Amino acid sequence: MSYLIDIEARLGSFSLKVKLDSEEMDASGVLALLGPSGSGKTMTLRCIAGTAKPDRGKIIVNGTVFFDSNAGICLKPQARRVGYLFQNYALFPNMTVLQNIETGIIGASMQDRMAGSKNKQYAQCASRKERREKAALLAARMHLDGLLDRKPGQLSGGQQQRCALARILAGNPQIVLLDEPFSALDEYLRDELMEEAMKTLTKLDIPVFFVTHSSYEARKASTGTAVIYDGVIRETGKTEEIFRAPRSEWGRILTRAGQDREAE
Repeated sequence: MSYLIDIEARLGSFSLKVKLDSEEMDASGVLALLGPSGSGKTMTLRCIAGTAKPDRGKIIVNGTVFFDSNAGICLKPQARRVGYLFQNYALFPNMTVLQNIETGIIGASMQDRMAGSKNKQYAQCASRKERREKAALLAARMHLDGLLDRKPGQLSGGQQQRCALARILAGNPQIVLLDEPFSALDEYLRDELMEEAMKTLTKLDIPVFFVTHSSYEARKASTGTAVIYDGVIRETGKTEEIFRAPRSEWGRILTRAGQDREAE
């Protein structure tokens, strides 16, 4: 897997200047974007996903150029194949678990047709039966078998999250973006789901970016960490190394908070 996010953007009085390069750090596993509220974490994800446009720079994921201001390239969000997990999971409330996961397969097929892709993976899942079989396999992978006919309102928070992750994986994403995915869960469930979700995501051969303001979550759920404050990446590295010996002032502040949380 590889990525280069080297962008600058200005929104009103807020400036974003982010550089994340897989060649300069361990790209495997999950990268935590760690910083306080208003530091630019979610804006960074939006620029990668294509729902916000940087003023200048480059975004390249696994060899695909999402954005290049010099070359005049800015792919539409649907052409980037980004798996984006929102805080509220954004499941369709009137659909069952199986139907929600199927929408990921259908969406990927539509994206391939719009982009003129030669990828036949989704063309081969054209029939309803094939889509349902693929969706059922993904549901089983997320321990949702037995819940296929339930709607989101009949699921626990953890089950909703697993359903949303299955729908993301159904779309065969080039990159997965997680925006504060555990913030709405109680402490016990959060720890359980962090371990479970990250165990699944670290097996994927694609970049996974995980936004959090919690240094406890960053240390527990990521292999790499990028400390961001006031729109600027302050330091990057392997999570354990940053928590053991942070180099920046904000790295020291945020990692100390995580160590205090673990000591409780």
